[in-house]
Amino acid sequence: MSSDEDLGIIEAVSRRPSVVVRGAGRYGVLLVLLAMVLVLAPFESTFLEPVIVALLGSVLVFALWTSRAVTSVLWGAIGLTLACVVASAVAPVWASSSRGVYALVSIMLSVTAIASIATHLTLRRTATSATLAGAVAIYLLVGLVFADLYMCFTVFSGTPFFTEPGDRGSVAYLYFSFTTLTTVGFGDLTAGSDAGRMLAVMEALLGQLYLVTVVAFIVATRRPRSTS
Repeated sequence: MSSDEDLGIIEAVSRRPSVVVRGAGRYGVLLVLLAMVLVLAPFESTFLEPVIVALLGSVLVFALWTSRAVTSVLWGAIGLTLACVVASAVAPVWASSSRGVYALVSIMLSVTAIASIATHLTLRRTATSATLAGAVAIYLLVGLVFADLYMCFTVFSGTPFFTEPGDRGSVAYLYFSFTTLTTVGFGDLTAGSDAGRMLAVMEALLGQLYLVTVVAFIVATRRPRSTS
């Protein structure tokens, strides 16, 4: 083989995008991480709270990596994740309620992940299965954000969020959030204040409008991955 042919092969390989660099839009991994969050979130444990925060941080970091974010932004997300994990871990020591700190850092990580995924999806020229997975990941993150907002309402306002009496755990807020987001509305839990009701209305409208516009558009225009 001649030296010219060798140079041609080297140039072709160098022009080939690296999987590590480009990430390939693997949003299916985010769905696995979010499924783990949903499985662990209902458990009331100060030990599990930092673990869940770490999983949400992993969602953010992986979303940025697979979205081809610049290195400085990626390291910034890693630093934010570590700070949130530490804050959640030490919250039982210095905070009157670790649930409030846990909810706040979860909201911060989830909203940042939503922004990262949404930014990358809007830049994609074609809708694929990976695009659909990213859109579903945003939908799940929205449900988690509102669940944490409802929890923050209870912790920081000092009044119960729900009309029904009794101390409610994390599973109640997740349950109410996702039944509201999907407009199932079983009615066994209801918001007990005007502010809570309007927050629930916002979530229901956002959930339905997102499904009938963004997700419906991606499904209608999705192109199957080429097998060639």
